[in-house]
Amino acid sequence: VQLSHIIPPLSFKADAQEKADNYKLNIFQRYVNSKMNSWISGKSDVASDWDEYVAQVNALGLSDYISLYQEAYDSNKSN
Repeated sequence: VQLSHIIPPLSFKADAQEKADNYKLNIFQRYVNSKMNSWISGKSDVASDWDEYVAQVNALGLSDYISLYQEAYDSNKSN
């Protein structure tokens, strides 16, 4: 799923943009895509991996990533 289809275009402050890009790379482009490929190919099982998957996505900073987008959304919405 491409985030551009889910999240509207937003303007970030320079430091927030860099952080969001790093989270996007580490969470979505590396970890999530790797796990999805593993599940789709049958190399691992979603049901048995799910708790570890959720824990790892959280450890990679999902809540911080969401906070950055919320701040940018709120800022863009008020303008």
